[in-house]
Amino acid sequence: MSKCIFCQRELVAGATDGSQPTKEHVIQFALGGSNGLVTNDVCKDCNSTLGETVDAEFINQEFMGFLRLTHNLPGYSGTVPDVVLSARSLDTNEPGKVSFRSDATVDVSHEPVIIRQNKSADYEEILIAAMPDRARQMAQGIIDKAKKQNKTVYTSKGKVANMAEDLLADAEVESSDHYKASMMVEMIPLLRGYAKIAFGYLHVTIGAGWTFSTDADALRAISRGEGTAADVKALVVQGAPEVRALFVGKEAKDSRTHVLGIILRQGQTLAMVSLFGGNFTFCFKVSIPEELILNAMFADRAAVEVDPVTRSASWVSYQTLLLRMSSFGR
Repeated sequence: MSKCIFCQRELVAGATDGSQPTKEHVIQFALGGSNGLVTNDVCKDCNSTLGETVDAEFINQEFMGFLRLTHNLPGYSGTVPDVVLSARSLDTNEPGKVSFRSDATVDVSHEPVIIRQNKSADYEEILIAAMPDRARQMAQGIIDKAKKQNKTVYTSKGKVANMAEDLLADAEVESSDHYKASMMVEMIPLLRGYAKIAFGYLHVTIGAGWTFSTDADALRAISRGEGTAADVKALVVQGAPEVRALFVGKEAKDSRTHVLGIILRQGQTLAMVSLFGGNFTFCFKVSIPEELILNAMFADRAAVEVDPVTRSASWVSYQTLLLRMSSFGR
């Protein structure tokens, strides 16, 4: 009987308590994960819970959203979500939002601002700053409310306003074509997402003998969202582009391919996760018995390449890997 690789409880086919086995994409489906690289050794509870926590916090990183837009990678819903960044107009200094959409359009919006000032017992000044459609809606709301209270609304130029267009006609209009947007990266959720990929890959590659040993405990813990930031950082080794090149070859044109592999370097074993052409590569320190690594290599499972667009998964043979590594320095 198999066990869940994350919570280690026994998996029971047909169970209704969350212990039933489910399919888990090693690389999250929303990031171009392939049905050729999955494990069924994950219980329904962990699949759901970690999908809402570790996976969501990883996938919802703003720069990951840009990569999904760039490569048109829909999730299970069949759509590619917009990326919305906080921004500020360089012309008016007003804060706003810039939305990048899957149809290659960019929209800018500003949150409405309303300021009320009582000038006297019978007179209130209302200032509105908003996008045109929202300003029209708010202006009409003010007029409708005033009519119910038998009050009169005047434009900024002292004219009686009977409809929203009267207010908008005398309103000041500002436009901006220059915005400065900011993008935030949360490193610990990012690294946990990478670690979860590395853990799933090693389970598929090395097998249950490693997954359920104490050697896997540290990587499993951060994959589950456990441990401190220091625990996460203790396992991480920043991957340089040349590390990825050892697996794909120096001349490989793979501007989008995901590559997962096992690295033996200076007596240390590392699990490499390199996404979207190598711009984002991280390695994790792992302890794996030498015989298990050799088994994976001779079974041609020392590395795997996944095309996020076609969602094809290709295992790299040991012979191919040796040829690439031997020609790398030439």
